[in-house]
Amino acid sequence: TTWNATDLKDFPVQIEATEKGMTSLLRFKDVRFSKPEATLFDAPSGYREYKSMAEAMQAMMGMGGAGPK
Repeated sequence: TTWNATDLKDFPVQIEATEKGMTSLLRFKDVRFSKPEATLFDAPSGYREYKSMAEAMQAMMGMGGAGPK
């Protein structure tokens, strides 16, 4: 089920879905149609890219000595 705001070009401000007895609700607030600042998409300081999920898990667990830089 969706709730669309007619004053926001029918943007769906709320979406409810039920699957296998579980209900999920997604609600949008403070909806804006302006272009976001490019800096919002910059990687955060301290970001590190890992070659695999296993490498990331090792870093999270403090193993392998290769934590985030």
